[in-house]
Amino acid sequence: MKIYGYEMNGEELLELEETSIDCTLEELEKLIEFFSYVKKKHYGKKSNSMCHTHLRDWDTTWKESTPDLIIVSNN
Repeated sequence: MKIYGYEMNGEELLELEETSIDCTLEELEKLIEFFSYVKKKHYGKKSNSMCHTHLRDWDTTWKESTPDLIIVSNN
C-alpha cells in the first residue's frame, strides 16, 4: 500500500510515510461507511483494472474546505 498527499494548496504529489486522521466518532463512523462502500464498488470491477473513488463524490455533505480522500485499487 502506498499513501500520497499534497501540501495545502500544493501541486506536487508527495509519497507519505505516515498519516494521521483527527476526527470525531461520528466522522470516524462516516469513514467506515465510506470504506465499506468502496470495498463493494471496487470488488465488482474487472480484473487488471484500476478503480478510484472520491470521498467528496460519495459524501453529500462534503465541503471544499475539508480534505478529499481518494481510494485507488488495482484488481
